[in-house]
Amino acid sequence: MQKKIDITILCKVVDNFGDIGVVLRLSKALLEVQKQNSAIFPEINIRIVSDNLKSFSLLEPKINENLDVQSVLGFQVFNWENDANLEYFQKNPPEVILECFQCGRPSWLETLLFDIKVQNIVQIVMIDYLSAEDYAETFHLLQSLTRSARVKKINFMPGFTHLQKAQPITLAHHLGAYFEMFKRDRLRLHDIYDRMNYCPLGSGALAGTTYPLDREYTASLLGFEGPTLNSMDSVADRDYIIEFMAALSTIMMHLSRFCEEIIIWNSNEYQFVEIDDAYSTGSSIMPQKKNPDIAELVRGKTGRVYGALVSILTTMKGIPLAYNKDMQEDKELTFDAI
Repeated sequence: MQKKIDITILCKVVDNFGDIGVVLRLSKALLEVQKQNSAIFPEINIRIVSDNLKSFSLLEPKINENLDVQSVLGFQVFNWENDANLEYFQKNPPEVILECFQCGRPSWLETLLFDIKVQNIVQIVMIDYLSAEDYAETFHLLQSLTRSARVKKINFMPGFTHLQKAQPITLAHHLGAYFEMFKRDRLRLHDIYDRMNYCPLGSGALAGTTYPLDREYTASLLGFEGPTLNSMDSVADRDYIIEFMAALSTIMMHLSRFCEEIIIWNSNEYQFVEIDDAYSTGSSIMPQKKNPDIAELVRGKTGRVYGALVSILTTMKGIPLAYNKDMQEDKELTFDAI
């Protein structure tokens, strides 16, 4: 019977829901990849080390926030600050450590690493899985727009140019414009997925490996289209991340435009829509207000995704072949953009 591979994920929580969401998606993605490729991957056990157990406890309110180890959605979550973890992890050392958002390591883990050898994880497998998930989510968005357009096809409204009333249109016509935007986004993600779906396994540091590895066979088992053709490019390439972030930036731009219109339509001056209480907040001193918080937050996150794209482009612009340490910047930027 194969021994379970222990993977420990390190996460410092800055954005309660954003950072935790990425960590849990990574954890579920790892389990899914193992399940789909159980013929070559042994079972895995995932542990999470976080500096903010209170944020994780929001997902399961029954949890005691004072505990240094919690079980959240089936994953063990350990307190970053608890030095007593050293003794536990010495008895149960991780084979793989995945650092999210370049968060660094707690002091007790640094002590542990002097005594054990920890390997890294193949980055492209995770990015591939997550981008496929994002591709699927755009399909649900298109379905929602289609349903709304069918219901609202006889609802008339003014069409605008220069933010001034121009010609009469229907709400379905207006929503259809966003349908076309998000349809292009979906096609763009599909195109990126096809181009990045090649397996780098066997490239080694830059010129291959001495292991007797059948690259065609392993690529097939892992669900890739085939192996990459040049090992130096496999190691030094970050085009798949740049393309993915460019696509995410375009999606965020479209979402931001959509949210801006919702914000305008929700205002007293327009009164085209009324946002449900679940997606808005009031004011303690101005009870007449209904603030479109979710739309504003989506609009605000757009610049963050743009920043990740510009940052990785700047990082990669002057790097010679093959691998350079600068490239480790890709992980924090990619996970943050996702």
